[in-house]
Amino acid sequence: MIFSTLFKASMKTQFADRTNFFVDIFASGLSILSDFVLIVFLLGSMRTIKGWTLAELAFIYGITEGGWGFFRLFGEGLHNFEDLIVTGKFDTFLLRPVNPIIQIMLQKIDFKRAGIIIQAVAVGFWGIYSIKSDFNLVFWFLLLMLFSVIMTFEINIFLASIAFWTTRNKDIIVLAFYSTKNASYYPADIYNRLIRGIITFIIPVATTGYYPLSFLTGKSLNIFYLASPAIACTLLILPCAIIWRTGLKKYTGSGT
Repeated sequence: MIFSTLFKASMKTQFADRTNFFVDIFASGLSILSDFVLIVFLLGSMRTIKGWTLAELAFIYGITEGGWGFFRLFGEGLHNFEDLIVTGKFDTFLLRPVNPIIQIMLQKIDFKRAGIIIQAVAVGFWGIYSIKSDFNLVFWFLLLMLFSVIMTFEINIFLASIAFWTTRNKDIIVLAFYSTKNASYYPADIYNRLIRGIITFIIPVATTGYYPLSFLTGKSLNIFYLASPAIACTLLILPCAIIWRTGLKKYTGSGT
């Protein structure tokens, strides 16, 4: 019942002015699309980067931004979690018999972020029809985007949990997630060993796009590349659960 109430409240608030609502969707997608435009300009006349074509980068970009779009759609509360801690509003979520994370996700569903998802799918599908592969890339694109959604939530739950100790954590999110997300638009092998290690093992955003597509396009025959998103998402569950539950135990109330 509470889920339905929170969902309807979000819809009612944001659909009050339909014109502005659809303008916001368009603006949201367009602002993120500028990241792909930058990729196009960076490739310029080279056509490829380390053997990767623009279409293949579009595929990776679509997966990454699709995951980010769904997170911003349902995870706005987690993205701004420090505000709940600073104001003490997080206390109200602890009084209800529902998982606080679910409540945070449903308290404000930011429907205008659908624009991010729409442009991500459009760019990704453009890439799909320009890539030569023996596999059904539409199926793999949608499956990998699902893993991207799961991973984006896992990483951001982990980063949000840091606010239990530091109160402020937005700078940490920008440094730890935004930078690695943007780095994952490009082939991991263009980076030095340190950065490649970070986006593969620490904040494994490269496992949802670069590694699986390496296998699907025949650039690598390592089957673990194809399995890497499932492996990474599974391994992230435990640390996310530990830091969140530990943070909840530490939390002592308003503004702390």
